[in-house]
Amino acid sequence: MRLGRIGWVVVILGAVAVAYALGQPAREVDGRVYGPDVTIAALLFGLGASLVSAMGQPPLDTRLARIGMALLAVGAFAVAAIKPAESSGNPMAGLTPLVVAFVAFVSGGLAVAVSLVRSRG
Repeated sequence: MRLGRIGWVVVILGAVAVAYALGQPAREVDGRVYGPDVTIAALLFGLGASLVSAMGQPPLDTRLARIGMALLAVGAFAVAAIKPAESSGNPMAGLTPLVVAFVAFVSGGLAVAVSLVRSRG
């Protein structure tokens, strides 16, 4: 199996794991509500997206598609960095990875979509 195909399998598994984690109900501990933990799923998705960006196969073999997949990987790694940043004493520390993740997901998704629209076939 080539690394590009392994990357696609890992991207799909990561996306399914993120969807499953987000589908879980919120937990309540000592009167505080905690959302689902998507750290491992985001790392899995980021690993797969970075493999696809490095070893992209058609139709994701163009430069724009690889940049888009790399941005999606950066966004996934930023999502994974939110929880450790929030555990620090500063309550606003998790805001920076959240903004980076949002910008990376939006720009990476647009780059991949534009690349796929421009591709032939």
